[in-house]
Amino acid sequence: MKHGADGFSLERQGRRDLFPGGRSQGWRGACSAGAFVACTLFMLGLSGGYGMPSGLLRTRPTLWLGAVGSSFYLSHPVVMATAEPAMHGLGIVDVAGPWSQILFVVLAPIPSPVTTTDVQPIPTASQAAMTDIGDDTAGRPTAEAARPVGAGPSLAQRAARGGIYVLGSKFAAQIILWSLTFLVARLLSPADYGVMTIGMVLITFADLIGEFGLGKAIVFRDEATVQDLSQCYSLTLLIALGLYAAIFVAAPLLADHFAIADLTAFLRMSAIVLLLTPLRSVSSSLLERRLEIGRQSLVVMSSALFQSVVVVTLAHLDYGYWALAAGMVAGRVLETALYFAAAPWRVRFTWPSRAYAGTFLYGYHSMAATALWFFYSNSDFAVVGLLLGATTLGVYSLAFQIMSMPVQKLSASLNQLVFAVFCRLRDDGARLKNWYLRLTALILAIGAPSLAGLALIADDGLPLILGEQWRPAVLPFQLLCPVGMFMMVSAPLHQLFSAIGRPDISLKTNLAFVVVCPISFVALGYVYGLVGICLAWLVIYPVIILAVVHINRALSGISVTDLSRALGPVAGGVLFMVLVVLGARLLLDHTAPVAGQTRLAIEILSGAVSYTLWIAAMCRRTILADLLNLRRLIASPAAGPA
Repeated sequence: MKHGADGFSLERQGRRDLFPGGRSQGWRGACSAGAFVACTLFMLGLSGGYGMPSGLLRTRPTLWLGAVGSSFYLSHPVVMATAEPAMHGLGIVDVAGPWSQILFVVLAPIPSPVTTTDVQPIPTASQAAMTDIGDDTAGRPTAEAARPVGAGPSLAQRAARGGIYVLGSKFAAQIILWSLTFLVARLLSPADYGVMTIGMVLITFADLIGEFGLGKAIVFRDEATVQDLSQCYSLTLLIALGLYAAIFVAAPLLADHFAIADLTAFLRMSAIVLLLTPLRSVSSSLLERRLEIGRQSLVVMSSALFQSVVVVTLAHLDYGYWALAAGMVAGRVLETALYFAAAPWRVRFTWPSRAYAGTFLYGYHSMAATALWFFYSNSDFAVVGLLLGATTLGVYSLAFQIMSMPVQKLSASLNQLVFAVFCRLRDDGARLKNWYLRLTALILAIGAPSLAGLALIADDGLPLILGEQWRPAVLPFQLLCPVGMFMMVSAPLHQLFSAIGRPDISLKTNLAFVVVCPISFVALGYVYGLVGICLAWLVIYPVIILAVVHINRALSGISVTDLSRALGPVAGGVLFMVLVVLGARLLLDHTAPVAGQTRLAIEILSGAVSYTLWIAAMCRRTILADLLNLRRLIASPAAGPA
């Protein structure tokens, strides 16, 4: 077997080519083609809303399962850490034996906190200035305000159900990808994953640039005519062709640099997905513009499942890393076809016109802001690796990854939905301000206690669950948790700026991070090590975000004072939870020392109960009322499919 300079195998005994010849493979190709056509037709019908399966996805039991799945998706680290010690402590595992795994799955997906009976919110003086989220017609007369009963879903109803669809689909897609990872890892070698990693870093960044932010521009525009779509499609197609040509030419150079002969063909094949970006971007943006989140979510789940089937099948047939490339391309092809079937439009190429310079500039600002975010959000890993070594980088990566889980699952998952809703409200500053403050409070009401609770139990939880070798990650994780809370505040803020036509504010903000963050990471990391890196995040991120809110208060109508008032109840609940957990820990240390798992379960239970009681007692007319309103909107028959 031949190896490159980095140890990657250049040949593997028994490895099949991606396109083998001979009659022995003919029947497999025919069956695969037939299965692909059948699967594509089925998914197209499902995405288009035709047939019994599509109707089944919109029934009440399916929506309930989506709500339960969303609860598990948002809170599973805490729930799993609580359920498992409790089952061991009560002896359920010993009694149930193998059936205890099924019981654990039943206990882990806790019911959604919005599945209780309807309670009408009680208006207060503070709510006189901040309209109820459930009343999306308040503030000014609109077409929706004049809509007769039963005429269709309101904006609030579509947003609420869209949130359930997004979280549920993200949860399902993540389960599929996790299962795929564990299964394929048994079939492929580390060298195969090494080739894939090198290729995916380049392809992912090129895909980010290739969309050029024009998908957001389509959602932002007051109207989206055929000419508008053609202009956006044409520009992204030219960019995609240029990026593919660049990767095609650079592939042999990269293969020589990494000493992997097959990397050339791997990159050239994987980069085909860039050519699908224009059509996929326009159609998905049309769905987002119409707030048809249910169809978007269905496309995401279908393509993830299909990609998994292709990868596992080809990996089992011993195609190595070609299975990963083929799965990615096949998944993107199906995803593009499903998006186009759900939101068809007249595809035609027109040379970009100067009349659309404003739209292109909007897209450029959005794309540049995302690219700068990609740079500064990864600069800390580069600094840690260079200054402190690979072992410390592993510790920091784990701490940052755990901190990012609630942020990604809440803010990042809802970004597209939030942006589309904010675009509908941009002409009414009061309503836009109201929606931002209330939605941010709801996101933080779930995410902040999760981060604070994880930080509190990190001393006992991380070594117990992950092993003593990960104890050095405890302090960095605890320092990063407050940063995660500010990330939850900033994510919808950037969507708000884009919705009012000012993505350049996000661009300038990320440029400030690009300038300040790497310098601070190097300076503090050199003096204080890993703790210095975390302190840089802890100081820089809140300061810049609060400065952006203050500087742009006249434009957005949101001041730091408004933000403090809206998020104050959540902060009070988190502080109360912290005091209760610390008190319980102190009491256990001085009265009845207990084992690690029991101690961890008591800390989690005391934190969850104390925070719930605070919300029920102190936030009954604000956050709790909004949660109940969301439940009513989701269950309302007038809501219809998102």
